[in-house]
Amino acid sequence: MKIIFAALVTLAVVTGCGLFKDTPEEKFQKEIEEILEKPAVFTVFLDDEATEPERTALRSWLEKQPDVVAVAFEDKAAAYERFKQLWPDDPDFMKNVEQEYLPESFRTTVSDYTAVRELRDSQAAKDLEAMPGVRKVVFPCTTVEECRDKAPSAVPRPS
Repeated sequence: MKIIFAALVTLAVVTGCGLFKDTPEEKFQKEIEEILEKPAVFTVFLDDEATEPERTALRSWLEKQPDVVAVAFEDKAAAYERFKQLWPDDPDFMKNVEQEYLPESFRTTVSDYTAVRELRDSQAAKDLEAMPGVRKVVFPCTTVEECRDKAPSAVPRPS
């Protein structure tokens, strides 16, 4: 009985002191894996001169793609509100950003990151980027390694 108690006390001390805590790399990997299990969102930014018929055609095209579960239009006002949420601690930076500077977009939710990768790597993505009214299509990273490559200074690397 004393041996079991001693083992439990030792385990509590060791785990409490951080010996078994995740390394920064392991923590990053777990966080990215959790994100990659959720539905994915990619963004289609529109040209400032995009017409209503172009927006309508683009929405229709997006909604017809396999694994697309939602397409949400974001006008300049909504983009500005989202931008303010991303930069709440930098009022000096926000003073230089005006609503009309931000593009309209379609935020497109896809069932998972595998589906995003398949779309991104297909001819359909090239067709999407070439559609009238499209400024730029931004896909998220779809694997842990891609996320490391997109933000190398912010992401821990294995030793």
